[in-house]
Amino acid sequence: MEEKRKHKELIREALRSLIDKHTKRTLTTVAFAQQSEVAVITKNNVKDMLEKANKGDQAAIKALSKFSIFDPKKVAEKVNGVRVYAGQTKTIDFGDGSAITLDYQITSGGTQIPAYYTWEGDYVHAIAMHKWFLLGVEVGRYELHFIYDPNGNNPILKEKWDIGSAIYGNQVNPLGTDVLTDVGPYAVGVTGRGIWSTNMGASQTVKINAYGYFDPSLNWAEEWIYY
Repeated sequence: MEEKRKHKELIREALRSLIDKHTKRTLTTVAFAQQSEVAVITKNNVKDMLEKANKGDQAAIKALSKFSIFDPKKVAEKVNGVRVYAGQTKTIDFGDGSAITLDYQITSGGTQIPAYYTWEGDYVHAIAMHKWFLLGVEVGRYELHFIYDPNGNNPILKEKWDIGSAIYGNQVNPLGTDVLTDVGPYAVGVTGRGIWSTNMGASQTVKINAYGYFDPSLNWAEEWIYY
């Protein structure tokens, strides 16, 4: 009888040992899975994920970092030297849900005018823009503005400034503008820079050179990215 009791006790001990080992393996697997959790980015949570990344959430940072717009080298390869004309928008799609648009608008009194419009009289307000998009959501933009008098064939620059804006979790800071040429003949030109900063990669400095002609339909701008 004693021998049978000992035998049963050994069996119970062996079973307890197996259960303990299995439990430890299960807990370890769960803990590893939690540590390795990867955030999923959707159009509806882009803003929330950027905010989390801004606060140092590693899962959000890792997920966002996979998008090309956060890699300044990839952006520079696509953007540098690209030219956009008055009334035109160019979209650079990276094929992963991220994109950049280059836009040039001309306005009068706050009203956008057609690119083919030949100006007579009033000043021209020209706006060259660089925008960053993630899953269709605009996350940041840099704008270069200038106002000039067409003045026949000898345009005269009147005013210039730049603006940066972004949703929370990243920022675009305007770095100021300079004059390329403030009096014609034929065109005036300005340049401006803005820096886009995020937690997902190196900062990007966008530079825009923009030109305004006596005939606004001839206006154009080109861009570069530095990092």
